[in-house]
Amino acid sequence: MKRTVLSMAEENFDFSVHDGNVTFSTERIEFVFVDDKERNGSFTLFVQSDSPILGVCHSNNPRMKVLNPQFRGFEATIEFVFDPKGMEADDYSKGEFILLTNKGEYTLPFICIKEAETINSTLGHIKNLFHFANLARTNWNEAVNVFYSNDFVSIISGNDAQYKSLYRGLSENVLNEANIDEFLVAIKKKDRIEYTLETPEINIVNPNGEATKKITLKKNTWGYVNVDIKTEGNFVFVPCSHYSGDDFENDKIDIEVKIIPEFLKPGRNYGTVIIDTPQKTFKVTVIVDNERQDVTKHENFMFKQSLDALMRLYIEFSLDRISEEEFFKKSLAIAEKINGTNEHNIIAALFKAQIFIISKRERDAFRILESVDSIIENEKLSDETYGYYFYITSLLSKDADIVNRSLKKIRKFYSKDMGNSVLSWLIIYLTEDFYQRKEKKLEFLVEQYRCGNNSPLLYIEGLNIFNENPSLLMKLEDYEESVLRFGLKHKAISANLGERIQFFVSRQKEFKQLWFDILKYQYAYMPSKELLNTIVSYLVKGNKVGEEYFGWYLLGVESELRITRLYEFFMDSLPLDYDKDLPQMVMMYFAYQNDLDYRKKAFLYRNVLTRKARYPEIAVSYRETLEAFAREQLKEKHINEDLLYIYAKVLNPDFVNEDNANECVTLQFVRRVKVPQGVRRVILLHNKIIGEQRFTPENGLVYCPIYSREFRLFYEDIHGNRIVVPDENVSEAILNNPMLLEKIAHLVSDKIGLIMCRVESTYNYDLVTEDNVFDYERLLHSDVITFSYKKTIVKGLLKFYFDNDYYAELEDILNNVKPEIFEGDEKGTFLQILIARGMYDTAFSVLDTFGPEHVEIKSVLRLVSRLLERTDFEENDLLISYAQYVYREGKYDGNILAYLEQHFRGSVKELKSLYKDCESFGLDTYILIENIIIQLLFTNAFCADKIKYLDAFINMQGTLGLEKAFLAQCAYDYFVKDTITDDYVFERIEKLLKENENVNRISKLALLKYYSFAAKETWNIELIEKLVNEELEKRVCFPFFMAFLPIVGKLQSYSDYSFVEYKGNPKGHVVIHYCIEHDDGVATEYRKEEMTHLYSGIFVKAFILFCGETVQYYITEENQNMEQLTQSSVLTRSESEAEGKPWRFSALNDCVIAKHLDDYVTVEEDLISYMEKDFLTKKLFKMM
Repeated sequence: MKRTVLSMAEENFDFSVHDGNVTFSTERIEFVFVDDKERNGSFTLFVQSDSPILGVCHSNNPRMKVLNPQFRGFEATIEFVFDPKGMEADDYSKGEFILLTNKGEYTLPFICIKEAETINSTLGHIKNLFHFANLARTNWNEAVNVFYSNDFVSIISGNDAQYKSLYRGLSENVLNEANIDEFLVAIKKKDRIEYTLETPEINIVNPNGEATKKITLKKNTWGYVNVDIKTEGNFVFVPCSHYSGDDFENDKIDIEVKIIPEFLKPGRNYGTVIIDTPQKTFKVTVIVDNERQDVTKHENFMFKQSLDALMRLYIEFSLDRISEEEFFKKSLAIAEKINGTNEHNIIAALFKAQIFIISKRERDAFRILESVDSIIENEKLSDETYGYYFYITSLLSKDADIVNRSLKKIRKFYSKDMGNSVLSWLIIYLTEDFYQRKEKKLEFLVEQYRCGNNSPLLYIEGLNIFNENPSLLMKLEDYEESVLRFGLKHKAISANLGERIQFFVSRQKEFKQLWFDILKYQYAYMPSKELLNTIVSYLVKGNKVGEEYFGWYLLGVESELRITRLYEFFMDSLPLDYDKDLPQMVMMYFAYQNDLDYRKKAFLYRNVLTRKARYPEIAVSYRETLEAFAREQLKEKHINEDLLYIYAKVLNPDFVNEDNANECVTLQFVRRVKVPQGVRRVILLHNKIIGEQRFTPENGLVYCPIYSREFRLFYEDIHGNRIVVPDENVSEAILNNPMLLEKIAHLVSDKIGLIMCRVESTYNYDLVTEDNVFDYERLLHSDVITFSYKKTIVKGLLKFYFDNDYYAELEDILNNVKPEIFEGDEKGTFLQILIARGMYDTAFSVLDTFGPEHVEIKSVLRLVSRLLERTDFEENDLLISYAQYVYREGKYDGNILAYLEQHFRGSVKELKSLYKDCESFGLDTYILIENIIIQLLFTNAFCADKIKYLDAFINMQGTLGLEKAFLAQCAYDYFVKDTITDDYVFERIEKLLKENENVNRISKLALLKYYSFAAKETWNIELIEKLVNEELEKRVCFPFFMAFLPIVGKLQSYSDYSFVEYKGNPKGHVVIHYCIEHDDGVATEYRKEEMTHLYSGIFVKAFILFCGETVQYYITEENQNMEQLTQSSVLTRSESEAEGKPWRFSALNDCVIAKHLDDYVTVEEDLISYMEKDFLTKKLFKMM
């Protein structure tokens, strides 16, 4: 650049190199990125000029490096690379490319923005959870893949960072879609799906073929849908057993239900459609009334219904549950309704006849029997009906022969169907021996049972026999069991029979539920200690343990029954939610040794502790046993409500030792979590601890040790679906005892949970303090602490060590820490610490790694200043970059200014500002002034006070060559571009000329032009004459030379001329088009002539005009084969113009003036004078 500037002082320098129009391929450079990869790019300069562009490009941002800073040509491409290393999401780095060219100074702004990491999707970039929720709503399947991608956690940032632990827990079971829905609900981006059923029941009557119905299921919002359909009842069929979100239209589906007629039975059919959703199970009852159109089948069905009703009435009557009158009335009403086949009608008539006979209305019965006699001969009836007919006949006649004949006929029918219950019943009631000998009747009934006859008609007879004569119950085998089961069902076992059963049961070796149920039934009506003893003994003998038996064992204990192992069975059957006091005998029994399950032991011991005030002696007897039990259960890590109560009572500093301290401390943090049905386990996540803990519910509860305030709890079902545990289902720490914890904490000093709780409890504005520094050191070296929390700890320790002069610890951590862990303003703090510790090289390396975005400018200033001192101000591009950075941010000291005075790379405006600041610090500014001069000249940048810098440069004994170049540029601007120029420039030019310095032509011409406008008394006549004659010798005469006509004799030959001056492109073809209009109004034709190029785009055309003549002209300029009209005007020679000037044609001009005045005498005199002068001139002066 300096060499180019020095050449400006040479004679043939072309100052038009500064001319031209520069454009850029872009108005602004912008990068948006998400990673730390370097970004390469370029931009191009285009020049419209006759000369190429020459220059250098700098960046004013340390991150932006120009790869080819120097350029030349009519088109130049600048390549650069941007280093985003250390930038964080939403950071931006901006600046300008500063281009110093021979066509001027230019700046091109750039900005580079780092955005948060995004995930590509069909909706565009997923930048945050709001975007993800939109994706889930529009494309659920794509959202599933995004949620379980490795990059998803990167979008959980900013205010959403609180949900990272939530994501940890809900993303554990990969591709589980229900957990994604739970995540969206938990972050309040959607509502939880709730389903409603619009069809609670389906009713169909007499379906004609396959029937189809629809169940409408609605949901309230979008999200994951998993609906499974099942059916109960083989006649119910659903074509689709699963529905997903795609099946819902307008948030509802119609579930198609088909009724398969082949599987329908006559009458009412019940089925169920079960709709399982993640939140709720719906059951839709399906009722199909299938009344067959077949008349015969329908009549058979109605007949059977009537018989069933009569049977129920008969059982009630036989068991003395209803009166004889009520039985007759209701039975007749049922019989009257029977209307079907002839046989059905006959049976109904016979039944009515039997009712009339029993109610002593023989005449009515006889009339009915006669009507039956008239039709029975022509009907083919069943043996049962014939048998019933003969039975009614015998009842009505009461004749022994007729009865015997009837019995004989019935037995004949029976011999063909020995398992027929009706015929068996008829035989029983017609056989007189059965009335006398009950044991015979019983034998017959047992025989019928073995033939497979299980009719209630016969069970009633057997039951009545046993109730009337319990002694006939000789054993408890199958028949007896069936009869007694019937009796129990109808609650018809007499007290005497119950005692007989009790006798046999007490001798039973195996437990049967029936005998237990009969004994319970008996006890409910007639409780006694003997019966209770039998019941409890029977349960113990049967080894029956369970909550359903507890009440009997409790009665046995309260009744002080002496039954072996009664207390063990009592405790083993004890419900764990039993909320009453245990009997004193039970507590005394187990005082010294027992083999109970630990849960029952815990219940027992808790009961002892709660009744300590009432039974202090018992409590004392349990003390050693209870403490030993507590230690054992702690070792086994058992916990429930009873154990918690026991732990709370025994936990004290004396109880705790090195063996159980860990478990005792854990107990201090246990919380109770309520667990609903359907949950397989509870998941616990600590935000700051790696991994998760899993707890299996017991009795609807789990107990979780929660050490930190930052945790997440989830319910998980058998499918891996997780739901966030509501806050109201989580208790506070149950056994929290800060005083005890403080006393025993030293026994488990390395327990991470305890340490974490402790540091959280002491948290204040400063993370690490004197009280918790050693706790944080332990956490830092733990294998279970998350990396993100360790980063926080490192930062806190750094600050603490620095603030409190822990030099050894500080040095250790500074030498091992990775700068990448610091974020935001933490970077500045870290850098500040490095600088304070004098680790300047490390600090500068870190600064280069971080970048300056999050570092206080004063820290960067201090670092750079110290490094300059250490490097003895050696030139270093990176140091220059950061020195310039702090200066541009308005911060500097003497070192920065001294360094930049020699190495600053920027615009003239910035150089001027730097000069001012350097002066204020009293620094040597010669190099800076020289650089300002060079850059001003090279770029031809506008600078209103540039003379000030020239003067300073001259005063500093600056090089003469650079001064000449500066004066030449000013001269060019003044002479060619008519720029207003300070007088000081011309004074310096004149001084140099007086000193016989070699000054180029443009400086001389500018000085002559300056004199042409100056007062004559200021002229240096000798110098002017010399300079004008130099130009005239080159046959160059500028119009302003006429000002020197009085002192430069050689200018007389130019005094006759009027000049047209034009400034244009020095390389252009300039033509003047003109015509001369005389005083009489006659004008010549237009002519065109090429104008004479005198210097650097200054063109001249000379005319000789007389008074009254005018030249009308216009000028065209041709550049690159394109002609353009550039200027038009009129040139006039006025009368006064020649006054005071010697003019060759003044006499002729006077003639013209006299003619205009009609002064022809003067005209004649002037013409004679002109002719005389012309003659003498020709005679006296000859051409050489």
